[in-house]
Amino acid sequence: MTCGLDHGERQDRLIAAYGKPRPLFPPKYGEVLRMFGIRQFVHPRDVMIFAYRDQAAAEAWAKSNLEHYGHPSLGRMVGGDEIIGVMDLRPALAGHVGKPVDPMLPDDWRQPRKREAT
Repeated sequence: MTCGLDHGERQDRLIAAYGKPRPLFPPKYGEVLRMFGIRQFVHPRDVMIFAYRDQAAAEAWAKSNLEHYGHPSLGRMVGGDEIIGVMDLRPALAGHVGKPVDPMLPDDWRQPRKREAT
């Protein structure tokens, strides 16, 4: 189910109504997942984390991301004067580029590069 708008139009409308989410940077993902109590279930490389101006903005963006891309929300919490939301990329990863990262691997784990045949 989609709203019939292309990606740019949808984002423009959300930004006009709710502001642009502020992305948190990956080095903080493990820390945030621990605060949510879910780090043991999901690896930081399999999520994106954003800060929203309020609960209504977090809910609107989460709904749109689920409907348009299949990215469910793993939860939201208050962080200072913002709402922190965790977006789960695992369903999209499993369907397109492989499988999610093993949650037991360290936060800073990087997939080894494939060696080219010589």
